[in-house]
Amino acid sequence: LEESHYSFLMKRGISRETADKMKLFSAEKWFQRLGRTAPAVGFPYYRNGAITSAKYRCIEDKDFTQDAGGAHDFFGIDQVVADKPIVIVEGEIDALTGIECGIENVVSVPSGAPMKVVDGKVTASEDKKFAFVWNAHEILSKAPYIVIATDNDSPGQALAEELARRIGKHKCRLTKFDRKDLNDILTQDSPERVVSVINDAQ
Repeated sequence: LEESHYSFLMKRGISRETADKMKLFSAEKWFQRLGRTAPAVGFPYYRNGAITSAKYRCIEDKDFTQDAGGAHDFFGIDQVVADKPIVIVEGEIDALTGIECGIENVVSVPSGAPMKVVDGKVTASEDKKFAFVWNAHEILSKAPYIVIATDNDSPGQALAEELARRIGKHKCRLTKFDRKDLNDILTQDSPERVVSVINDAQ
């Protein structure tokens, strides 16, 4: 990363150490909504030590893009320690927030939240949108419990429901907070508040 990228992350409470730990990198990418190429922070996705995809956040304006094909794993799943609780969040910045606050085993979904909960039975073989859950099944099954800390809005709550349905509601704990997401709690409250929100999940 270059200094401008570290500065962008620092405004969100993310330190150089956390960015380096998660192997973030700088890139110049075309952003469709902006209609131009712009500097971006790259978030690499790994599986078994090999990079499989990356997502990009423009540091000048709010826009996102990703490598062709998209990511099909949790961001951060390669750093999860087996047999310990796992925290699932909605975006890479929220995953970095957890790590910044000293929380182990924080992962982010690779795609955004659905607008609403989908009706019907969940079938793994036909569930392409949530393939990242099935791909992490072995790791998730070893965790004593899963904390779901998605955004505090309707799509975030729909995502929480969809994740819990696939993981098993008996194994999940849900966070409650009055900010939009974990990064807002970090930047507007404190790291200690982030930790307490995770620890108080029920």
